[in-house]
Formats: sequence, structure tokens, C-alpha cells
Amino acid sequence: MRRRWPISPRCFTKAVAGNIGDGSLSATDCRISCRYKIMKLWKAILLTLGIWVGSVLAYVLIHRNLMWYIVPATTLWAAIDSSQIQLRRYRNGVGPVAFFFLCLWWWIVGFPWYLWMRHKILTGTAELRTNDPRCVRCEELISPDVIDCPKCGWRQPK
Repeated sequence: MRRRWPISPRCFTKAVAGNIGDGSLSATDCRISCRYKIMKLWKAILLTLGIWVGSVLAYVLIHRNLMWYIVPATTLWAAIDSSQIQLRRYRNGVGPVAFFFLCLWWWIVGFPWYLWMRHKILTGTAELRTNDPRCVRCEELISPDVIDCPKCGWRQPK
């Protein structure tokens, strides 16, 4: 029997954006709960090493280095996905562009770290940077009573 993916991409995007509580999605429809376990650290390391070993075996068999394709593709996916799950809001998180170049430069460490952080974010165990209010556009710290951000001028939602 084929195993089904526990959540659709639409539900995942809305759940990360915080739209479950607004009535457009229910938690039972999306099944986003403690059961949504994607990747623990040891699994992320094993997956990355498995990809690397597979590319080495492919090089031995077909004499083509697949890592030239695998590293940029997985790094690009991780950078796009990091912007969707808002990685920069969490402790030890960086923006998608910085993450792309860091992961591209040091893939063997950056890719499993991202899979591990993604797991922590989706299960709700990742720590936010601070509880201080920030601008929704530029992430600048602002006081709670400010209407417009002093840095970028963006009007803050109530």
C-alpha cells in the first residue's frame, strides 16, 4: 500500500502562515500536529550522506559527477522553502539569500542543518529570536505603539 504524504502543499503553506485559526483550514484537515514529523537530525545527516554516497557510486558507474547538479538543486529548494517557512524569524536562522550561498559553499553541513531546523519549525520546537515586536517587512525592532516603521515606512497591521 502506498503511503500518503501527511499534508498537502496548500495546507502546509497556510499552516505556516498561521491561517489555521481563521476558519479557512482546520487542524484535522491538514493534520498538522505532533504527528507531522519530517526530519530529525540523525535522519537529516543520513539522508545527506546517502545522497553523497549515491553520487559517488553514480560517478564510478557512469563517470559523471552528479554533485554538480544535486548540490545547487537541493540548495535552491532549501532556500525557497526557508523563505516559505520564514526561517529568519527563528534563533540561528538566516535569510534565504544568505542561506543559499552558505549552503552552496558548505553543503555537507548546511543541508542537514536546514532539514533539522525545518523539522523543529514544523513541529513547533524551534525558538523564535525574540518576543519583541518587529516590522513585518524589514524585521526591524519597533515599539508596540508605532504605526509606521521608522526604517522602511511600512504601515504595521493591528
